Amino acid sequence: MESIRTMKTAPLNIVEIPATDYNKTIETILAMAHAYAKQMTQVEFKYDRKRFKNLAQYCEYLHNWCRTHIKYTPDPFGIERIRSPYQTLRDKNQGVDCEDYVILLSCILSSNHVAHKLRVTDYDGTGWSHIYIVVTDNIVLDAVSPLFGFEEPFVKKKDYPIQVGLRGIEEGATKAQINQKIEQLIDFKNTFTEADKALMRLYTGAGGKAKEGATGEGLLYEFYTPEWLAAKMWELAQAHGYDGGAVLEPSCGTGVFFETAPADVPLVGFESSQYSSTIAKTLYPEADIYRQYFETAFLDPMYRHRKKLSKGLTWLTEYPFSLVIGNPPYGIYQNQYSTYFPELKKMGFRQIETAFMYWSLLLLKPKGLLVFVTASNFIRTGNAYQKAKETIGSLADFVDGYRLPAVFESTQAPTDILIFRKK
Repeated sequence: MESIRTMKTAPLNIVEIPATDYNKTIETILAMAHAYAKQMTQVEFKYDRKRFKNLAQYCEYLHNWCRTHIKYTPDPFGIERIRSPYQTLRDKNQGVDCEDYVILLSCILSSNHVAHKLRVTDYDGTGWSHIYIVVTDNIVLDAVSPLFGFEEPFVKKKDYPIQVGLRGIEEGATKAQINQKIEQLIDFKNTFTEADKALMRLYTGAGGKAKEGATGEGLLYEFYTPEWLAAKMWELAQAHGYDGGAVLEPSCGTGVFFETAPADVPLVGFESSQYSSTIAKTLYPEADIYRQYFETAFLDPMYRHRKKLSKGLTWLTEYPFSLVIGNPPYGIYQNQYSTYFPELKKMGFRQIETAFMYWSLLLLKPKGLLVFVTASNFIRTGNAYQKAKETIGSLADFVDGYRLPAVFESTQAPTDILIFRKK
C-alpha cells in the first residue's frame, strides 16, 4: 500500500487490492480518509449553518449530491478498487463503488469538522460486504442506497471512528468536562486551528451544571441561547423592520447571535467571561467584541471604567445602534459596577435583565429595535416591575412578544421573546 505521505502529494490515485484481503482494504480506506481529511473544501460541500437547519439535513444533501453527480458501479469481481476523493470526482461518470463514496464523504465531513464513523457490515454471515458512514450514531449516510438514512439489517458490524477536533475528550464525558477541556485549550494556546474552533463550538457555559462539577459566577448567568432560537429572533427583527445598521449584543456568550446574523452586518458584543469572549472573538473575528461588563459602555475608559463619562452617553463609536438583540443575564443586579448606577433602583430596575433593557434602549437610534429573550416575570408579574415598565414605556413602544416553553439547557425557567421599538 502507498504511504500516507505519498497519497498527500498524489491526489489522483487508485489502489487495487484483492477482495479477499479485508485488513489491507480497511487499512487503505482509513489511510486515504485520514490523508485527505480537511482537503475537500469546495463551496458546494460546506456545512453552512445558515443554509442547513441541522446536521441531518446537511447529510441528506450530501447523499443526494453524490447520487446525482457520481454514478454507482460495483468493482470488478475479486478486486477492491479504492480511489482518492479527487479520483472519485474524476471518475464520476464511469462509476465508483461504496468504499469510494465513503472516502469522499469522510473527507467532506472532516473538512467541516463533523465527527463520524465508517461502518462495515456482514448481512448473512458470509463475510464483510458493504461500508458506509454513520454520523452521531443515528444518521446513516450511504450513497449506494437510493434512500437517505436507510440501513439494511445486518448480522455483524465493525465501526471505525473518525474523530475531528475532539482529541482528549473521552466518550461519555459530561458537558462540564467538555467545557473544562476547552478552557484548558484556551489557557495554554494563543492561536487556534480549525479543529480547535470545532471543539470550541461545543462550549455550553456553566449555567445549571453545579451537579456536574461546574463552578463560578457562570452557574447563575451562562445559559446560552439555542441556535434555532437565535435564528428565529433575527427573523423577527427583520420582519419588524431592522434596516441593516449596526447591531449590539450586550451579553454575547460564545456568539450564537453572530453565527445566525445576516451577512455583512456590523456587529458589536460585550462578554465578561474570559472563555466565552475568547471563543466569540476566535469564531467571529469580524465582530468587535469587548471582554467587559456591558455597563462599562457608559463608564469612562480613561479611568479604567471607574467613573461615569463626563460628556456623552457612551464611548462606543457605533452608537446609535439600529438593533440590540440577545439574551441578557437574569437575576438581582449586584456586581462590581452596580454602585456606579444608583439611579437604577430609584427607577425600579432591580433585576439585571431589566437594567439591560434600559441601557439597550438608550443606545438605540429612534425607531431602532430591541429584541430580547428574557425571564417571563417581566411581563407576568404586576407591581414588582411596574416602575421599570413605566420607564421602558417612556422610551419605547412594545410591538411584539412570544411566550416560550422551556428552551434553555439545564433550566426550566420560563422565558419570553420581547420586541420594543424606540420612540
